[in-house]
Amino acid sequence: MIAAKSPFCEYSDELKFDRKTRWTNSVVRDHYETSKIAEDTLRESRKARIIMENSLERTRDTLKIWSNFEDSYNDSIINLKERIKTNEEEEMRKEEKRLRLETRRNHLSRPTKLCLLRKNVKIESKCLKSLRFR
Repeated sequence: MIAAKSPFCEYSDELKFDRKTRWTNSVVRDHYETSKIAEDTLRESRKARIIMENSLERTRDTLKIWSNFEDSYNDSIINLKERIKTNEEEEMRKEEKRLRLETRRNHLSRPTKLCLLRKNVKIESKCLKSLRFR
C-alpha cells in the first residue's frame, strides 16, 4: 500500500529545509565572524611583533652604546691611573733631586774667619767661637 502524503508532511519538509537553511546561514555567519576575529588577532599580533622587534633592536643598540661607554670609561680610568703614577714618579724624582742639592749645599765647607773678614760681614761672637781653628 502506498501511503498518501499528508499536507502536514509537506509542511514539515519545508520546515526542515527552512531550519537547515537557517542553521547553515548561522554556521556560515559564525564562521565569517570567527575568521574576522582571527584575522584581527593575527594583524594585532603582527603589529605587536614588529613593535617588539623594534624595541629589541633599540635595546641592543643601547646595550652596545653602554658597552662602548663602559670600555671607554675603563680605558680612561687606566690611563688616568698611569698618568697619576707617572706624575708621582716624576715629582718623586724632582724631590729627590732637590733633596740631593740641598744636602750637597749643607755639606759644603763652612767659610773661614778670613773669608768672613774679607767680606766685612758682621758676625756675632757666639758664631765666631764655633769657627775657631782647631
